[in-house]
Amino acid sequence: KNNQLKSMLKRSMIQEVSIPSMEEGMKIFDQLDENGTQRLSLAELDKGVVILYPDLNNKLAIMGAFKSCDRSGDGYVQRHEFGYFLRFIQYYNNLWSLFGAVDQDNGRRISKNEFLQASPKMNIDNPLTVFRKIDATNGGMILFGELCEYMAINFSTWGDEADVAKIQAKLNYGNNNSKSPQSKSILKTKPVWNNTGKPQDIIHVSLPDKEKENKVFDGLDEDVSGKLSLSELNHCVTKIYPELDNEKAILSAFKASDRDEDGLVDRDEFSYFLRYILYYNNLWSLFEVGVKGDTTQRISKDDFLKASRHMEIDNPMMAYNKIKKKGEKKILFDEICDYMATNHV
Repeated sequence: KNNQLKSMLKRSMIQEVSIPSMEEGMKIFDQLDENGTQRLSLAELDKGVVILYPDLNNKLAIMGAFKSCDRSGDGYVQRHEFGYFLRFIQYYNNLWSLFGAVDQDNGRRISKNEFLQASPKMNIDNPLTVFRKIDATNGGMILFGELCEYMAINFSTWGDEADVAKIQAKLNYGNNNSKSPQSKSILKTKPVWNNTGKPQDIIHVSLPDKEKENKVFDGLDEDVSGKLSLSELNHCVTKIYPELDNEKAILSAFKASDRDEDGLVDRDEFSYFLRYILYYNNLWSLFEVGVKGDTTQRISKDDFLKASRHMEIDNPMMAYNKIKKKGEKKILFDEICDYMATNHV
């Protein structure tokens, strides 16, 4: 009962948000995209949400939108995806209270009857047709995230990618001092990643002792919630590894640690988070040959066994078989990092 009461109070406190105009959205994108790369990281998007919605405190909406946008898994949202990202947040945030009331099992799953019951408040002309489109497996249930995705795709006021390019040209590229998306002279920061996600100038790292780990965690956990956001974790990594500049390792570690997908990493998961960064960063050079030219970072058995001599694995063949999923011929680099971070404590 206490959990139900807390859930009801959270829903009642939700502040509804609206989408800015495309022009305003592009101005905010430019403000966040300081390097002119035409893409934003989760930390940058988090800042954008604060600018647009200073009173909004909905990490689930931000993480849901980010994961839905980041199809390639490279940790970025492109310029033409920014409108979709904002719409996903809008629907996730605004519809939560509506489906919080009808989703009786509180599992973020919505039955056909629950959907039809709520549909009059969603301005959907043919709710049964819409439900069937979302329910691709004909299972009679849809996920709340799937509903937000459908709404964000089909109820756009921004138009298509070409429209985004037009408004961007109108806003920024009328003078010689502005950055054009076609410009080859994009401002550069430290060169960490190329198009295949390969870290440059890798600095090997080691784990901090438990005392330092806890001290850094407590220093950034200002609200004493026992959890840290991605932005806060970025600060943690900077404090522990001031010379490390490996965003891909941090984002991959964050995604692997955030098991319940609430956009936060708790104290118990923090040690795993740091171990994952260590293995992702330090092992990359071992598997560079095995993943060369393969942007999915898949590792063959031979490449794994060859590299395992440097990984302190007692039985590499057994480890490979544990990591390899049924029916797959290769394993992912991320899966190796997860295995190592889980089993080498």
